[in-house]
Amino acid sequence: MDAILSFLFVDVDEEFQSIAPNTQSLVTITEEGGVAVVAGVPGRLEPGSILGVPVIIAPSESQRPRLVTQRTIQNALVMHIGEYKQGGDFLEAEGAEPTPEAQAAPVAGTGGTPVPTPVPKRPAIITLAVRPQEAVMLVWANEQQVPITLALRSAADRLAGEEPTQAVSLEYIVANYQISRPARLEYALEPRITGVRSINAMLFNEGLVSYINVTPAQFEQMLNQNR
Repeated sequence: MDAILSFLFVDVDEEFQSIAPNTQSLVTITEEGGVAVVAGVPGRLEPGSILGVPVIIAPSESQRPRLVTQRTIQNALVMHIGEYKQGGDFLEAEGAEPTPEAQAAPVAGTGGTPVPTPVPKRPAIITLAVRPQEAVMLVWANEQQVPITLALRSAADRLAGEEPTQAVSLEYIVANYQISRPARLEYALEPRITGVRSINAMLFNEGLVSYINVTPAQFEQMLNQNR
């Protein structure tokens, strides 16, 4: 199993550790000799302009993060997949008897019909055998809420030589897959399309799994409804 991580990079001020650009405040000297500070404007100061005086160029929107994806942990051994086992014993001895399920007791006034006891949902987990430093890295990625994608590998592939990978960014995609920027034309299609991203959401309906395409906002709403 390989772990692939995706990162969003932004530029920050090294001292403030805040996202660029900084807020520029103009300081002027009044006729009385005092100091006046004009309200701050986000942007950068350009020393020269067509007017012959410095100007502040402000951004039209907040800074866009830059996405980079790279494979990190390689050939991790999958120890367990599924629900968390009581006691944490993932490697059960052969012939071990399964834990008996709780039996529902008849409830008075229901004609002796057993009413099943609701069982709380247990988290689905995957347990990987990794090196200590790799475990620390995974904890850091989890604390930073970095998206982690697991790529399944053949058990025989663990003995093969490692194939190095390159970090993938927009620059890498454009350079390696012959993607050209579209020309600006005097015509376009109607209706206009402003987004192409969608999420394959997995819906559970009495054990039946179906896939639908939803927007990220709709997917977030579905998660909140199921919590």
